[in-house]
Amino acid sequence: MEDRGKRIRIEISDGGIKSEDRLSSLPDPILGDILSLLPIKSAVATASLSRRWRRLWTQLTALRHDGDGFFRRDFFAIAAYQILPDLTSPAIHTFEFCGTNPREPGMYNFSRLISQLCGRHVKKIDLRFSVRDCFRRIPLPRCVFECQSLEILMLDEGFDFELPENGIRVPNLRELDIDVSDHEFQLIGNVLKSCPRLEKLLLKGDIVNFGGCLEINCVNLKWLELNMYNRNIYKDPHIVISAPKLERLCICGDYLGYSASFAETPTSLVEAKFLARRSSKVGNTWKLIRSIDGVKLLTLGGDTFLTLVHPAGPVGGVIPTFSSLTSFTGILRSSTCWKGLMHLLEHCPSLRLLVLRRESCSWDRIMNCSAFNLPACLSTTVKWIKLQYLEGGGHELGLISFILSIAKVLETLDVDVSGSSAT
Repeated sequence: MEDRGKRIRIEISDGGIKSEDRLSSLPDPILGDILSLLPIKSAVATASLSRRWRRLWTQLTALRHDGDGFFRRDFFAIAAYQILPDLTSPAIHTFEFCGTNPREPGMYNFSRLISQLCGRHVKKIDLRFSVRDCFRRIPLPRCVFECQSLEILMLDEGFDFELPENGIRVPNLRELDIDVSDHEFQLIGNVLKSCPRLEKLLLKGDIVNFGGCLEINCVNLKWLELNMYNRNIYKDPHIVISAPKLERLCICGDYLGYSASFAETPTSLVEAKFLARRSSKVGNTWKLIRSIDGVKLLTLGGDTFLTLVHPAGPVGGVIPTFSSLTSFTGILRSSTCWKGLMHLLEHCPSLRLLVLRRESCSWDRIMNCSAFNLPACLSTTVKWIKLQYLEGGGHELGLISFILSIAKVLETLDVDVSGSSAT
């Protein structure tokens, strides 16, 4: 092996085959960007490769920590007092942490590190704890809500935060993923109102102790996911969505326990998913679905099918005609879900793709297909059908035969048996 500075040539066999270390020949800024994609422990470890790599890690523009055990002392202390001061980049764009939550006296080191990152023009903060202390919440420094460079904020459960006295100033925040457990709706609403450029919002957590109304008023919001739950039947929280540019909506989780409505119907909505289970507000969910009949991709699961077969008629009103719907995914839990599916498909005249997914039930319970009216779309418009999570039983062959006999324009049938796929 011959060391020629930035290049290393390795002679292999008598044939004269040569290989160059092209990675080391790259400019320092590019190598710094590559190292920034690695966890901090791996990036720092490259200092032992050669003189060429000894100080390259100091050009990191991101700090990523994905577990414990590499640092013998508190990670936040090492990052705040040793790693961050050595970094020569004027801006640290990303901070991602997944590990054990800080304990005393590590709380001070955690706050110091977050404050330093905000001073280095951080754009993304992602904090997730693998081990949580249920009796001690972690105070989030107020500077996070005053960081004008911040674009993405992702906070797991266990944080306690107060808003700055001078108001929230995060004008460039585009994505917010936050656990709302133990936080008042008014506080969350104030955060959302102060994010004029917010495009993606994910709210999750337990809202069992809160009633009242949460207003999601975001003029530029395009993606909204609500994964909150409420087991308290005596509380009736309500969520009002005002997002005229909304393109994707997902409402999921167990024990839904809250209702949602649109202040204005989003005319740009393309995809919607409703996957709530064990919900006490499923009727209200259907009222929400009725208001988005212009959606193109729709996924229904959980308890949403059950309201379609109510003895008194569909809970929440008559099923609308989904004239623009081209793709539908149904997650079936029982034969009752199949009956609700047949009712729904009668109102989908433009459907092209139908995906049926089995969940926690046997497909032999939904084989009485002749008992339902045949939706016209199955024989006139549906060209692609996917059957997922089949058990491989003989009764499922009957379902496939039934589909092939009625689907006059079908071009593709995908069958997924226990994770394997066949076309």
